[in-house]
Amino acid sequence: MKKIVCVLISVVAVGCGSSSTAPTSTPPVVTPPVAQTFTLSGTVTSTTGSPVSGATVRVLDGTNAGKSTTTGSSGAYNLTGLAVAGQTVNASASFYTAASKGVSTTSNQTLDFQLAPVPLFALAGKGDNVFTIPASVARVHVTGHYVEQGSNSNFIVNLSGRLFINEILRTADYDGVLLTTGGGQIVITNSGSIQWTFTEVR
Repeated sequence: MKKIVCVLISVVAVGCGSSSTAPTSTPPVVTPPVAQTFTLSGTVTSTTGSPVSGATVRVLDGTNAGKSTTTGSSGAYNLTGLAVAGQTVNASASFYTAASKGVSTTSNQTLDFQLAPVPLFALAGKGDNVFTIPASVARVHVTGHYVEQGSNSNFIVNLSGRLFINEILRTADYDGVLLTTGGGQIVITNSGSIQWTFTEVR
């Protein structure tokens, strides 16, 4: 008797050469916040009440140090682009005493300044003398008057070693304007009978 053996062969099909990849996502673009800045504005006036045009308003310290602007004809200024910070602000102008104030720019701020005028340089005397003209003085009006009777007198004026005036006075007076940019030491010699004045010209 013959036995029939049946062999069951299972064929498992395996797929090759194909794979699936999960789709990638692009991260969102994050825009950094824009730094907030503020404006400092105000006016610069004289203690007499008149506006000071051409004054310089400058931040002296802190994050905003060095930023500056100038005033217009009305004395108004605007200092823009200031970061959040505490700082000292200075206002200065020719022929005025500078002033400084503290302010914090956590928002737009108003800061006014009043500047005191620097008095005119003026000096009067008689005869030989030595004195110093301040560096801020650019010009002086000089007069010389012979106060004795008869004869005449020299009027000799040196500024920082340079001869500025060398006149002989008797009936006529000396009257002139000298450039003295940077000031310096005035030396009056051989002028014992001369009454003189030196007054700043602006």
